[in-house]
Amino acid sequence: MQPGLDLPGEVREVCGQLIASLGDDLAAIYWHGSWARGEAKPWSDHDLLIVLRRLNDALLAKLRDVFRGRKGWSTMVRTEQELRQYPSEGRPQWHFGIVPIYGELTPPALTRETIIDELRFLALNISFEARYRLLHREPLYDEMEEHYAGFLRQRSARMLRYAAKLAILAMKARELLQGRAYPVALAGLRPRLTDPAEIALLDLVEHWDAHRAAVERDADPLCLQLDAFARNLTAYLDGQPAPFTRHFTATAFVVDRGATLLHWHKRLQQWMPPGGHIEPNEDPVEAALREVREETGLVCEIISTSPYHPFAYPEQLPAPYTILIEDIPGPGEPHKHIDLIYFVRPLEGADHATVDDPTLRWVTKAELHEDAPLHVPAPGASGAPAAIPEDVRQLALAAIEAARQREQA
Repeated sequence: MQPGLDLPGEVREVCGQLIASLGDDLAAIYWHGSWARGEAKPWSDHDLLIVLRRLNDALLAKLRDVFRGRKGWSTMVRTEQELRQYPSEGRPQWHFGIVPIYGELTPPALTRETIIDELRFLALNISFEARYRLLHREPLYDEMEEHYAGFLRQRSARMLRYAAKLAILAMKARELLQGRAYPVALAGLRPRLTDPAEIALLDLVEHWDAHRAAVERDADPLCLQLDAFARNLTAYLDGQPAPFTRHFTATAFVVDRGATLLHWHKRLQQWMPPGGHIEPNEDPVEAALREVREETGLVCEIISTSPYHPFAYPEQLPAPYTILIEDIPGPGEPHKHIDLIYFVRPLEGADHATVDDPTLRWVTKAELHEDAPLHVPAPGASGAPAAIPEDVRQLALAAIEAARQREQA
């Protein structure tokens, strides 16, 4: 376990048993929920996230044996493979308010699109619970045996409290869409709320003991309050800008004799390396080399920057040096490029074509280090020198260095 953790005794005991029982099959244990946030109430569960390298019946039985007979626990178990394929909803819990106890994990990616999916999922679940309890609760409790009527009231109230907790999760995740930090604790969320109805839901969750009896007597007001929250959340999401379409592209930094080849992009009005969209049935290496040939006339080869593994099948492609996500303003609808960046060099003895293009320019290592604006020879340009974008400058220097190391190898 991580040293120096101040864990409740039972949490430490359970984690010790999990580590001993699961051995090398255990990848990570993370603590989360109200206990981990320092907000535990007398009725709060202990929450664990357990990640396994594999899962089978025997390992599930070991997990069952650790938790058998223990009250007040809520545990999510996932394999590393399941975590890589995690659905778009439910991802914030892997990023915020979790405490590593043992091992480490790679959380599923959290993007604007997955946050919106998370909020829509929460709105759907909140509205379902509110409408179900409003429409299908047994209306005549007084005609039932008292103990059974009490059980139904308690169950209905408990499920509505859970829906109210989902509303709090939605309020927290909504902060991310608004460009603010995720408020892990309720104390961090409260000052940001301005809607009295949302503040009332926060009060209900935070002081459930004071509200429980009223909800058990008559759940209709809370059902209506929760459904109004879900409708408002859905309307808010409908007003969000549509997610960007993403295109796969390939870019190649051509290096020869200590310089790299850039061209002046007339539409974007900046210095760029050759590159473009990956065509259907084309792999990214083919796309990068094709774009260089079409834009410069040079026949090139990849400068490999990643190891090659000695197996015959399946075929291996050289990995890109890096991958960039770029915002493209148009023309047409704004979109994003997932841009695979390669370093290439002219192939010796190849039949290079001559391209008469005044926008092409070899830029030396010294010029890149100097970071001075370059004269723009393109027709229709303003005539004023233009600086090389910082990402292009740094990657161009890396490409020149990779070519130098390749020549010396």
